[in-house]
Amino acid sequence: MRWQVPLVISLALFVAVSCDQQPVGPQAEEVTAPAFNGGHGNPVVHRATLAGADANIWYPPGDAAFSIIALQFADGTSRGQWSDPFYVEPGGPPCGLHVAVDCLNVVGNTAFISGYVTQDKCGEAVGLPAYTQLVDNGPAEDDLMSRSFVGLPFDCTAQIDLGPHGLLHTPRNGQVIVK
Repeated sequence: MRWQVPLVISLALFVAVSCDQQPVGPQAEEVTAPAFNGGHGNPVVHRATLAGADANIWYPPGDAAFSIIALQFADGTSRGQWSDPFYVEPGGPPCGLHVAVDCLNVVGNTAFISGYVTQDKCGEAVGLPAYTQLVDNGPAEDDLMSRSFVGLPFDCTAQIDLGPHGLLHTPRNGQVIVK
């Protein structure tokens, strides 16, 4: 019982002193817009995604499932990947590319994305540059996507708009998100 009285008195003093100080909120310079954390103070500033069956480009109802995730960080670097399975001919063997993204350029609702082919199931494109474009027209509108273009001599900073050339198509399902 002897040790309980000093303990109660000590706790009471601690609470009294602690409650005497006013709470401090974040300072204005500490409040920033929410961002995805790219790790070690390098937040994500832009992202582009699409997952779903691709457009009816070659063989309706679309080749296969196209998926992409591309991130651009505050320091200007980009990373991500995309997968573009396709068929050379109906009923033929499945082919497809896997691309490591190294460039994302977002202009308004349009994402220009490029990288290098890391896998090619039916050819010899490994190591070649690849390029694609996504357009986010909102949830109630038809988004647009291009197929994967391989071996072109430019990257996403060139902002080659494929729309005026008839090379953008509506995905069958899934949604393009460009932020």
